[in-house]
Order: sequence, then C-alpha cells, then structure tokens
Amino acid sequence: MSRQGSIFYRLLNSLKEQQSFGKSKYTVKKKAREEAIKNGLHGQDVFNAMNDAVFNAGIFSVQTYATYRNEVKRFADWCKSKGIKNKDFDKTKDMVSDYLSEKISLDQSAWSIKVARAALRKAYKDNSLANDIKIPERRLKDITRSRLERPDDKKINLDNYKDLIDFCKSSGLRRREVSAITANDIYKKDDRLYVHVKNGKGGKTREVPVLKNYQPKIESILEKAKDRGNERLFTKIPEHLDIHSMRREYAQERFIEIRGRRYKKHTRDKRDRKAVREVSKNLGHNRENVTVSHYLS
Repeated sequence: MSRQGSIFYRLLNSLKEQQSFGKSKYTVKKKAREEAIKNGLHGQDVFNAMNDAVFNAGIFSVQTYATYRNEVKRFADWCKSKGIKNKDFDKTKDMVSDYLSEKISLDQSAWSIKVARAALRKAYKDNSLANDIKIPERRLKDITRSRLERPDDKKINLDNYKDLIDFCKSSGLRRREVSAITANDIYKKDDRLYVHVKNGKGGKTREVPVLKNYQPKIESILEKAKDRGNERLFTKIPEHLDIHSMRREYAQERFIEIRGRRYKKHTRDKRDRKAVREVSKNLGHNRENVTVSHYLS
C-alpha cells in the first residue's frame, strides 16, 4: 500500500487540511461569544459555543501542528503494534479510548494524555472523541518544569546570554514574544518602562510593565539595540534556555512590587486577588487560577 494510505499519513493529511496558521484564536472566540449571546445562550452554553468554534476553526499555530503531528505518529505506531493494518483504518477511531486508557495505566502525566486526546480529536475531526475516558487531574506536585535544575541548564553558557536573561526576567514574556520584540516596542511612560507585545497568545496585544529594579539594565539593552536600528532585540534564543522559569520569577517579583510581599497561599484578601488579576494580565493569561498554581505558588 502506498504511503498516502497508511494510518499515519491519513491522520496527518487530516491535520494538514485544518492548518489555519496566523488566524487569531482570540477573534474566533470573541465572534463565537457574541453570536452565542445574541442567540440567547448563557453561562456554560456560551463557553461550549466558543470551544466548538475554536475547534472547528482549525490549528492556529505551527507549534501546535508539530505537537499534534508527533502525537498522531505515536498513535499510528501503537495501532500497528496491535496488529492493525493500513486497510483497517476505519477501526482506528474506536481504538482511541483504549490507547488513552493504556497511557493512564502507565501512569503518564495528565498533561501528556490530554495533549494526545486533543491531537486525535483534531485528526478525526471529532471534539467528543474518547469522552468516556476520565483523565486524572493534573497534580501540582507532578509539575517539575522550571522548578528543579534541569539537564538542559548545563548545555549552554548562561554568561553569553546575560542581556537576554535580564530581559526575560524583567518582562515575563513568552519565548515567541521575546523573539519578536524590537527597540520600538519598548517605551517609557511616567518613569516606567513598558514592553508592547503586538501578537501574544491568541493574537492579543498587551502592555507589560518592566520590573523597576531591572529598568537600568533594560535601558542599556535598548541603547545598544537602537545603535543597530529597529531590529529584533534578540536574534538568537537558545533552545535549552528555560524561558518559562523566568516568566515564573517575573510573576513573583511583580506580585511583590504590587503588594510589598510574596503571595500567600489560600489568601482571601481582596487586594491580593486584585494583584493576582494584574499579574495575570501582565503575563497574558486569562485564568487567574493558572497564575496562582503555576507561577505564584
């Protein structure tokens, strides 16, 4: 049988058909929300309408496509290991639940199982696929990324990237956002430096305050960048540089700037909740509980 007819390539072709790179997820969600409200929907029904719209709109980023591609390859290989032939492709959809159940029995992380399910739902164009499988909740104690020393940390000489590291710690931007910043995106207002993010997650823009104790360093970086013209500040960002840990550090320092102390777990103080809301906004996160559990705790 030709490569075109293999399990993997049929799933891959389905993903390719749904490529919507550059399309704004935020715009899709906003339009779906407005339509749902206009049609008299409320609460969870509005949320479901937004999710359906995003699912049907395709795959928005190259990175997500690459992740889904790897996941469907793993599933296709698993199907072959179970004796499924390419000609039996129509049977594979019914095997997704068994595949996910096996991953759960192997004690794989909830996050990796959810990614696999999302990829296969997209490949089979079925947003309710494997709804019968209850995926374990992601436990905070299992999240070790950016909290412990990683082998990757030893693969690069951090002294060669001091400006980049200072910028990441001062602004809390995502890797992709950092790579797009130019000198013109940094400005001063009321003696405070800000970074203008033109195209954040979901296509959103935001204004990010630079941590005050980093301002002199960022101003120095900015001067060097202006000497080169309006080019990107950082043309090389090492793959193994743990940007996420710097986002976490920024979030914690930003909270201290606002409240004068570190975040207290299970706080009921309205001023703390307001500060969490501000930090979430600075990070470009919609959900404050994610900011608390992944960045402040």
